Parts: sequence; C-alpha cells; structure tokens
Amino acid sequence: MTYIFLLRNDASAARNMLLSGTKGAVAQAELLRRLGATEVKQFAVTGRFDAVVIADLPSQQAALAFSLGATSEGQYVELLPAHSAEDVDEARRLAEEAVALPDSYVQHDG
Repeated sequence: MTYIFLLRNDASAARNMLLSGTKGAVAQAELLRRLGATEVKQFAVTGRFDAVVIADLPSQQAALAFSLGATSEGQYVELLPAHSAEDVDEARRLAEEAVALPDSYVQHDG
C-alpha cells in the first residue's frame, strides 16, 4: 500500500536536516527499504510541512515503524494511506452493497 508521510521538524530535526543534506534523505530511504518499501519518493517542501515522503510499504506496521522512528528524531508526522482510483471504485461497490440491505434486515415501525 502507498503511504504519504507529511513531516514537520522541530528545531533539532531542522538543524539535522540542514547539516546532513542529502545524507539524511539517503538514510531515510534506506530505513524505508529495510522496512520493505518498494518505492520511495522524498521531497523537501515549504509551508506547513518541511518534507513529504511517499512510500509503498508492505503493511500498516511498517508505516507505523517509520512514523515512530521519525517522531523519535524530532519530526511531527501525519501518516496518510493513499488510495488508488480502483480502491475508490471497490469502496463504492462495498458501500452500495452495505446500503442496499434486503428488506428482512430493515426495521419497520409498527
């Protein structure tokens, strides 16, 4: 599954980002690969967040492990699972099935 990590640095993490430059990004990508990531994209951004990482990871636990590691290094993390158009179609199908219950499941007043 694809996960989007929105990272905001505290003062210590910002200092480390400035001092390490691309070495920090390389180390971050290596950690993600050790967690089973098959695709990693990293971006430094301006605005509310300092960095965005997009990674295909094998499990929620792997995504949580990366998030915990980043948090321990002074980064606030928002973790977003990303859904493909096909995922949305499947979710829509499931929602339609759940809403269209047979009459025997519908409570009637009376």
